[in-house]
Amino acid sequence: MVASEEDEEEKELRQRFMAPPVSGLQELRRRRRELRSRMELLIMETQAEVCRALAALDPGAAFAVDTWERKEGMEGP
Repeated sequence: MVASEEDEEEKELRQRFMAPPVSGLQELRRRRRELRSRMELLIMETQAEVCRALAALDPGAAFAVDTWERKEGMEGP
């Protein structure tokens, strides 16, 4: 991936989500018809929508991304 493509991907991530997708944006695009990818996108988009609505109610407050890793090795936002 070229630098300008990476910049565009970062811009899209910031606009659409609160945190980068666990599966990665390219992977989600590649497998966009799979239920797992569709579910991940639905959850992330819903999370962003709810967080932005709450932030609009209290402009002085801010959300922080808190990522974690399971013992089994899988990450989660």
